[in-house]
Amino acid sequence: MVRQGNGDFDMALGEPATSGTDEKYEVGLFQKICKCFTNENDSLKVTKVNGVNIGVAFFFHSSVHALKTDHQEGEDTRLLPVHYSKNYFSLVPSEVMPIKITFKVPLGVTPRAMLHGWNYHGRHTVH
Repeated sequence: MVRQGNGDFDMALGEPATSGTDEKYEVGLFQKICKCFTNENDSLKVTKVNGVNIGVAFFFHSSVHALKTDHQEGEDTRLLPVHYSKNYFSLVPSEVMPIKITFKVPLGVTPRAMLHGWNYHGRHTVH
């Protein structure tokens, strides 16, 4: 995970995770949140996110955007429709919550799933 200059976290360098549920997790702000999403090829990607802060992570929500290098200010890059197994949730330290995000990816578009929190001013980005 690399923090970019604009405050976003880039998960492109994150380690792939398995979908096993018997693993032990470390304590952190958002504990090993599993994001699973499919594209038109029905491929599956699982990413574990582990925060380092202590405290309740309040009112997290996800959104899926098209990754664009020529993004214009005010342009809506969201991919719709998106179906979430959970959206707008809170986590306490050491809590684990798998989240499944399902959507279609248009040809030539790279999706970017983002996680935002009410009391967390950064953002986690998963490519």
